Amino acid sequence: MRITAGMKILWMTWSVGVLATLAVVLVYPAAGFAQEAPRFFLSNFEGKRFDSRKHMGPYVVSFFFVNCPPCVKEMPELQELMEQHLPGVPLLFIDPLKEDTRESIKEFVRKLNVSLAYVYHDAFGRVGKKFNGGKTFREFPTIIAVQDNSVVFRLVGSQEFDDQLRRKFIDLKP
Repeated sequence: MRITAGMKILWMTWSVGVLATLAVVLVYPAAGFAQEAPRFFLSNFEGKRFDSRKHMGPYVVSFFFVNCPPCVKEMPELQELMEQHLPGVPLLFIDPLKEDTRESIKEFVRKLNVSLAYVYHDAFGRVGKKFNGGKTFREFPTIIAVQDNSVVFRLVGSQEFDDQLRRKFIDLKP
């Protein structure tokens, strides 16, 4: 069989389409494609350990850092939303930066009136890297919802907690 120029173009077009689809799946897995949630454990500021391997229900992770401007608004709103509508669903505010000390984190969340029961320090960023394809987080805040051991949604940057966004959280099934 002889390969014509038209067949080469068709093959190249198909290949580019397949590669583009793979890139979307690998780079943006939470944007419509299921991504398995990583396994990790971490202790909060009150000494209580969260172990994703043993937790069977949904949970929400929010990555922040001390003095993150959008986090100042988002953290109290997210805490209130979770306490009102999903009181049994764990909320983990995780600071993945080594530069932030336990004391500076405590002071920051105290000013925001956020409970230390929700606050975790991952000084080496291990948990963040697991959720971010092995890379250190660069965009804050990043909120990730997990259900049935899969990432359900990922929100990056400042968010307005309007009715539509609140519904995404409320739809998590405890």
